[in-house]
Amino acid sequence: MRRATAAVTAALAIFMFWVSAARAQNQNWSISLTFATDNAEDPLPLVIGVQNGAGGATELKPPPLPGIKDVGDARYAVVSSWVVDPGARRVVMRKLGADAVQSTALAWPVTVLAEETGADVFVTPDLAGVPAGMKVFLVDPAGRNKVLLKSGERQKVYESAGGEKELVAVASREGSFLAADSAGRVFGYMETAAGTPAAGAEIFVDGGAAPAVTAAADGTYSLSLSPGKHDIVMDTRVALKSRTAITVGGAPAAAEPPALRVGDINGDGVIDITDFVLLKKGYGKTAAEAGGDSVADINGDGVIDIADFVNIKKHFGIAEDEE
Repeated sequence: MRRATAAVTAALAIFMFWVSAARAQNQNWSISLTFATDNAEDPLPLVIGVQNGAGGATELKPPPLPGIKDVGDARYAVVSSWVVDPGARRVVMRKLGADAVQSTALAWPVTVLAEETGADVFVTPDLAGVPAGMKVFLVDPAGRNKVLLKSGERQKVYESAGGEKELVAVASREGSFLAADSAGRVFGYMETAAGTPAAGAEIFVDGGAAPAVTAAADGTYSLSLSPGKHDIVMDTRVALKSRTAITVGGAPAAAEPPALRVGDINGDGVIDITDFVLLKKGYGKTAAEAGGDSVADINGDGVIDIADFVNIKKHFGIAEDEE
């Protein structure tokens, strides 16, 4: 009996060691961003990532070459990039770790320098180490632009106006994010749990009764926030509210709001049997035929059918405070 117990204990210890090692491996990863213009490429890629699930070591990268002159011709643009430590406002150049940004998402403030006005700035990412299911965006809050990075592909990020450009790299499992630059300009993107843009979603700030802004057809929105911490709530038709917070001022920042879970037909903050009964009442009808029950057309395709049932089933039993 003792031998059997010892064998079980040893097997359990080996299993726990394997789990611990697997978790550690999953918590240590990095990505590489190589910025370039048509004329030149940053000779040292920018490496960002996490170690042990949070902040990690830093690797220094030589600063931009001094004395590079803007000759007024985009064909001769030279590009370089680095990460700024907002605590000391000093150049870290290469930084592994998300501790440089106050964030509920994994985010890194990235500065890119392209001297010549009018030069297109591109990035080629290496995302081989990114955990499965995670999306990485390069966000330009001031320019109201986002680029969903694709490993190994050369992608245009922005057109240089000369000088430095402040970007935020965001890694998100939900697919949604909001990112702010040091001036408090916020640019966000909101998805539903189905992975589609949350067109028309309303964004409320600090408990305001009226939405501060409404998401565009592609799920993006922008607004300006004063320095400090702000509570953000996203809401759309028949969805559970998505809540997050972001601290802006003095340094770029980012947050990852939960995706919008649809199926709350009666708007009571939980997807339950009451919503199912309302769906059943209008099932098989077009939105026009359903009249007052047309709210059960969860996906807004004009008919109450199996697709709407699947949405309720997927999120059944979820309440807003459980997201």
